[in-house]
Amino acid sequence: MAALSGCSSLGFGSKDSKDPATEIGVAPQPVAGASSSAGEPIAPPTTGPVYIAGKCPLVVIRDEGAIYKTYAGGAKDDASQLAYQASLVQGTRQCTTDGTALNMTVVVQGRLVAGPMGSSGSVNLPIKVSVMDGQTVLYSDTTNYQAAIPAGEGSAQFLYTDNKIHVTGGAAGFVSVYVSFEQAPPAPVKAARTGHKKK
Repeated sequence: MAALSGCSSLGFGSKDSKDPATEIGVAPQPVAGASSSAGEPIAPPTTGPVYIAGKCPLVVIRDEGAIYKTYAGGAKDDASQLAYQASLVQGTRQCTTDGTALNMTVVVQGRLVAGPMGSSGSVNLPIKVSVMDGQTVLYSDTTNYQAAIPAGEGSAQFLYTDNKIHVTGGAAGFVSVYVSFEQAPPAPVKAARTGHKKK
């Protein structure tokens, strides 16, 4: 929770949030103890990633990917065989830029609960982070994040961080960051055998 608290000033995004992207702007700070001949503080040079400007995209948790369930014995959609259920609750972000590219760190809070067939221990959760400009994918990454339920407990909270996001160009004010669990694709359907007989 400490990581989320530290980023809270940048704003949260969640499944129900409709807030616009957050404006961010930090002007170069004066050099401590330095002053011009007129007595004015001297600002540092503006080369490099000194000035931060633009929009920090909103983090959106996709409704259809906010829950991830695992079952014992290969079962599916059987509550009595549920091993673990994980849920993504809310997320926040932090942005910096060098004037030509936007770098983001996304932090997502989630919860892991053991089902009737589960217990304490570690679970791999496939968490996907995508940066989208309309239908165009600017960034996409899926990580098997290991969350854990402590011994003697039936649930636990977890924090997932993705600090690899790098978006080039000036599209920062028009994109959104989507977070979800990567759901396993359905098993392929086997073709039915025909009843042709050998002649």
